[in-house]
Amino acid sequence: MKGSVLLNWLPFDNPWSGSARRAVELHRRLAPRFRIRAAVREGFSGCGVSTVKAAARRGIASRLSEGLPGFWRPLEPFDLWVTDTLPVPRFAPGVRTVITVHDLRHLADRRYLSPGRYLLLKLFLGRGIARADAVVTVSEWMADCLRKAYPSSRGKLHVIPNAPAPPEGDDPSPVAPPYLLAVGHLEARKGLDTLLRAFSLISGRW
Repeated sequence: MKGSVLLNWLPFDNPWSGSARRAVELHRRLAPRFRIRAAVREGFSGCGVSTVKAAARRGIASRLSEGLPGFWRPLEPFDLWVTDTLPVPRFAPGVRTVITVHDLRHLADRRYLSPGRYLLLKLFLGRGIARADAVVTVSEWMADCLRKAYPSSRGKLHVIPNAPAPPEGDDPSPVAPPYLLAVGHLEARKGLDTLLRAFSLISGRW
C-alpha cells in the first residue's frame, strides 16, 4: 500500500483502555510497514506511533465537528483515515476510510451509554458504516450481528480479533492463584453472573 495513514485516536484519553490498547498494539506493529500518524488529544503518550496533537479536549460539539472534512484538513495529506469512533467524514475522492466497531451496545440496552453517546451511535453508526470503505470488528459473532443490524456492512467486513499484549519482563501476577479472571466491562450484558454460577458448579472438581 502506498501513501499515508491517519488514525483517529481522539476518543482515547490514554493508551491503556481496552479499545485504545488494541489500537496501539495493532498499529504499532504496522508502523514499520506504513507511514502512520495518530491524531491524539493533549496528554496522550506512550503509544509507539508517530502522533500529532489534534484536540485539547472532547465534547459532543467537537465530536460533531470531527465529522466534517475541514476538521482534518490541517493534517493532510493522508490516503487512509482509520477510526474507532463516529462520525465518519465524507472525504474527497482518493481518501479511503476504515471504521472499527467493537460492539452494538446501543442496540442491547441504552443504560450502558450516556444520552449523548447513545444518540451519536443511533444517528451516525449506520451512515458511518455505509460510508466507510472497510469495517473492522473483533469477532465472527459481532460480524454476524453487524450484517443483520446494518446490511450495508456486508461485503466489507473484516474480523481482527482482540489479543493480549506480549508479556513485559518477569513481573509476577498481582494476585496469587487460584483465581478466576474475566476481562470486560462490569455490565449485565457481559453475563458475568452466568460465569460465576457456571464456575460454582464445577469449582469443586478442581
